[in-house]
Amino acid sequence: MNSCPPRTKKTVTAILCADLGTSSIKAALIASTGTVLAHTRVPFNVQVGSNRWLDAFKTATATLLETTNTPVQRATTIVDIQAISISGNGPSFANEHFSYLWHEPLTPYIDKKLQTMAKNGHPCRSLFIPRLMHIKKTMPDIWDSACQSQANSSTQLFSLPEYLVYQLVGKAHTLLPEKRYAATYWSIHDLIDHGLFTTKKAVSNALPPFKTLTESAGNITPDMAQQLHIQEIPVFCSGPDFISALLGTATITPGILCDRAGSSEGINLCTKEPLIAKNIRNLPSVIPHVWNASCLIPDSGIRFSIHKKQDAPHKNYREYVHYVLKNPTSSGYKLMHSIALEIKQTLALLENTAKKLRIPCNTIICTGGQVKNPEWMQFKANILNKPLHVTQCNDAELVGCAVVALTALGWYSSIAEGARDLVKIKRTYNPTQE
Repeated sequence: MNSCPPRTKKTVTAILCADLGTSSIKAALIASTGTVLAHTRVPFNVQVGSNRWLDAFKTATATLLETTNTPVQRATTIVDIQAISISGNGPSFANEHFSYLWHEPLTPYIDKKLQTMAKNGHPCRSLFIPRLMHIKKTMPDIWDSACQSQANSSTQLFSLPEYLVYQLVGKAHTLLPEKRYAATYWSIHDLIDHGLFTTKKAVSNALPPFKTLTESAGNITPDMAQQLHIQEIPVFCSGPDFISALLGTATITPGILCDRAGSSEGINLCTKEPLIAKNIRNLPSVIPHVWNASCLIPDSGIRFSIHKKQDAPHKNYREYVHYVLKNPTSSGYKLMHSIALEIKQTLALLENTAKKLRIPCNTIICTGGQVKNPEWMQFKANILNKPLHVTQCNDAELVGCAVVALTALGWYSSIAEGARDLVKIKRTYNPTQE
């Protein structure tokens, strides 16, 4: 009797990618081709304090492994996880005893001090130094403990994704996205000048040293590997979530726009030089020699969420958007229209400023919660009167994490090459007459 030859299994290289949001973690196993093999979202349990990010990461990892390890999957495919890559919100700080996240306000004393400095011609350029000033003023025990800590200590002051990385590898670092970001983070001179520290030794005690974007933070510890049921693989930090989102939408060529919508909505334009205009924030790109000009609508998603809960708490978001678009006289429709007009005005500001420098605005790539709703995306394309592109992965931060890890592992010669290869457009919403 002839028997069928055994089926050959296919090995798929994958990166375990995670992005720490404000209330939940998004995680995915992303193949070296850019394909999302598995995806999950896990809410944080604030009851476990500073362990909530690690706790959610463990749950997310278990879910991803379970999804890709079914009997059917095992019969045909071996998923080879070669690295972990993590991004997260910021500017946020955490250690084993506390957290102070980006959306928590500064104490009025620090706010007033920063305003006075700006009026005197010495504005603070750092995103992180005001948060450090707040910690020193309002959490003296946390501050003193950090200043007296030693290298690789759990009481140092970590940026948020770096704290989860520390828990995985046992080594402390701070991710500097690109060397031009030093002023946006901190220098020893700036820290001393703002009265935070008096010596370099105190700085090195409290704040972990910088690493570059594709520099490994180290391998996951044997104990943690055993807990997660994975191999002792390298871990990379992809830094702030907006950086990984720009990589995950390939917003790295002048003229490309990224519309990142969630609780807030950020419009980012890659430029060949800074755009100088009111309400435009300029930061370096992670790609040398280009820049990122951005405008923020800080509460667009929050406003819509609050209105939906008041107007139709029994409906989910897709049902509610469908309802308001069928009822143009409703308050929900008017709010959606108002938000879309704000986005249109924001785009016009970026485009008109860029036009003076002969920088085109060619393509808008969208990411975030809105892209999961086709009716909302079509409505927005109609109001903006522009095509809107959506990539294969709705959560671009996760693709950006994969870009960083695969580049570090040698799959690409640069993160620019990796982003252009992994980011693929899945759907385009063209404006219509409706």
